[in-house]
Amino acid sequence: MQEKTKDAAAGAYDVLPNPLRGMHHQARGELLIPQPRGQALVSLAGTLAKARLRAFRRAAPGGDNKTALLMYVLDARIASCLHATLRAVEVLLREKIHRALAKAYGARWFDTLTRRGALDQRTEDKFKRTIRGLTRGGRVPAAGEVVAELSLGAWVGLLDRGANGQYDTIVWPKLASTLSNSEQVPQRAAVHALAKRFNWLRNRINHCEPVIFGVPLVGSFTGDGKQRRRSLELMLEDVRELAELLDAETGAWIRSWDLIDVLLSDPLVTTARDYISKQPGIEFEA
Repeated sequence: MQEKTKDAAAGAYDVLPNPLRGMHHQARGELLIPQPRGQALVSLAGTLAKARLRAFRRAAPGGDNKTALLMYVLDARIASCLHATLRAVEVLLREKIHRALAKAYGARWFDTLTRRGALDQRTEDKFKRTIRGLTRGGRVPAAGEVVAELSLGAWVGLLDRGANGQYDTIVWPKLASTLSNSEQVPQRAAVHALAKRFNWLRNRINHCEPVIFGVPLVGSFTGDGKQRRRSLELMLEDVRELAELLDAETGAWIRSWDLIDVLLSDPLVTTARDYISKQPGIEFEA
């Protein structure tokens, strides 16, 4: 009976109308950020530092200023759309890790692992700073408050080996058993790599850096010293794959958010990609 109720509730959502269905992709994009026209376009150019538009102007055929500005707006639309995806996956990631470790070590698992000396120093310091920042008048913050406040980088770090390889035994087995396909569990290192790239994309968007030219892979260089940079299409696939590993149904729902795919099909994305892939010192993965 409970299963039927659950199925009925899920089915109720299937009949909700999608207000974006059937809209032209340009109109859908303008729901995020309206296209600047006329004087608004001129004013936009005047509000931006020359350095901020430099890459867009260089990428625009003939250095056309209007094309550069339209590319800049498209970049903002893409970043805005991606932010919704990243937000959902970040919450999914931290909640998945929190629940797995809470089941194994109790709701305040971070305190338990700290007392045991099981966290590496960097992770322990992040928890201590977070708890200290939340402590008011001697009141110890609730576990949920700590989970919500802890930086994404700390959660991604828990997917690494740990300073002495300890996370391979105290974290990963607890999380791996809860993943979508627990019968064929992926390697911890592979999941950590996905989470790192997810974090780099999220940080780039949060710091208002352009994303239309792809995402630099931090600390990753070719043998001849070229900085590796990954296309947005590949980065988006990384994020979607991570979500599906964490929870199949939620991941499938996130993958269905197709507005970002529409935005990435814009010819200006190809223009930006063609420009950056030809730059010396960059190895572009597309």
